[in-house]
Amino acid sequence: AKTDFLANMSHELRTPLNAINGYAQMMEAQLYGPMGDRHYLEYVKHIHESGDHLLSLIDDILDLTRVEAGKTKVRDEVITLSEVVDAGLRFLEPRIREKKLAVTVPPAETWPDLKADPRMVRQMLLNLLSNAMKFSPPESRIEVSGDRDSDGGLNVVVSDTGVGMSAGEMEIALERFGQVENSLSSNNEGTGLGLPLANALVIAHGGTFELESIKGIGTKAVFTLPLAQPTI
Repeated sequence: AKTDFLANMSHELRTPLNAINGYAQMMEAQLYGPMGDRHYLEYVKHIHESGDHLLSLIDDILDLTRVEAGKTKVRDEVITLSEVVDAGLRFLEPRIREKKLAVTVPPAETWPDLKADPRMVRQMLLNLLSNAMKFSPPESRIEVSGDRDSDGGLNVVVSDTGVGMSAGEMEIALERFGQVENSLSSNNEGTGLGLPLANALVIAHGGTFELESIKGIGTKAVFTLPLAQPTI
């Protein structure tokens, strides 16, 4: 009953929220003429940003409740992982630029194709990149890498040189709605669903998810998914 309620509530909230975001975006672009006082433009920008943030939280709750209810359908498609990584970095680029973070990724041609659900893989990577960005101090480093494992799967790694976590804090971070308190947490909003959702989506693919972290040194998140079958 709880899962059905959360799924239905999350779905119903998306409709009015999409309308709010759409109108805010139109006003921010001043499609029908200037707004007048500059304060109104600032207010509209805040409305748009808050709406986007709330929509992302709703999407996380909806995805997690679907996984828990066993209603997640994985669409196996051959996807180009470098394009998924680039899309995630473009989405986070303003905040990455604001914190002056150095992000390194492998050359596009070194990534093998991956057989997985495109939307879910985008969500996994976006959640891991977002976490790495949130809990990294200004001018630190984030690295995305990938390699084949011994069983022929693909390991995708997102590592940072941020605040890191103790073993107990990692357990909290992997719990639904778990929030780890640290020097950067007060400046970062969220529900604590990023890592649990990434873990759930990886498991839905039959893959594995691992988290390694050292307090004060940084965090490394690794998920492994099967590679696409070669085309003949």
